[in-house]
Parts: sequence; C-alpha cells; structure tokens
Amino acid sequence: MALFTATNSAASGNSIGNNGGLTYQAGSFIAGAGWTVTGATMQLLKGGGSPADLTIRIETDNANEPSTTLVDANATQTIATFTDTTFVLKTVTFPASFTLTEGVKYWLCQQITSDPGNGNYYRNKFDGTTGTAGNAANFSG
Repeated sequence: MALFTATNSAASGNSIGNNGGLTYQAGSFIAGAGWTVTGATMQLLKGGGSPADLTIRIETDNANEPSTTLVDANATQTIATFTDTTFVLKTVTFPASFTLTEGVKYWLCQQITSDPGNGNYYRNKFDGTTGTAGNAANFSG
C-alpha cells in the first residue's frame, strides 16, 4: 500500500459541500515504482444533512493542479451517501486495475455533482500538508 501524501491532521478535517461550499477537492501524490492501483481508502465523515454521493477520481497533473482528466478510464468510483458522523475509513474499488508511472504526480480527487445545500457536507483529511499515517489515504493494488 502506498501512503497518500496530502493529509490533514486536524480533528475536524475539511468540508466538501454545504451551502455554497466546495464541490471538488484534491490532494496530490507521486507514484512509486510498479504501482498498479485497484482501489483507494480515505478517512471521511458526514458532517450534516444528506449530501450527494461522493465520486473518487485519480486524475493526471496539469501545472500542479488536477487536470480533470482521468489517468485511466477505470480511475473513478462512487461512494454512496453515508451516515457516519465520526471519521471512518471508506474504500473504493475501481472497476479494473491500472498502472501509474513512477515519479509522476497524480491527484486523488473527491467530487460531488452539485452544491447539496445548507448544512449538507462531508469532511475529509485533505489539506496539502504532510500528515500522519493515521490520517492518510492509501491505495490498494
């Protein structure tokens, strides 16, 4: 398993959703040697209300930002709306495995399709700083 490098050690995490809030967040990572990815695991919680499903994507890099282009057609999966109000590990399994190139920057992205309204949001551990293993996302494969 490979450690995801953008994590947030704050107890509260960062929000995605809410009224006028972010509907897209991402954290970058550099692929190691021989990475064949089958899934990803990250810490999430439902902060309130009933947010939309959460889509997890692995995207290529474009000048140190997510490109909105999937690294592979299989590099996307949805986490259905959930009710956990404390941080829990959520895992997605991609439809098929794919290989990443060693030393290349990629982005693990979380996206909801629309602003879910006031009080409806998820929290994650993304903030672009190096965190501890307990707050990190991991890739499987």
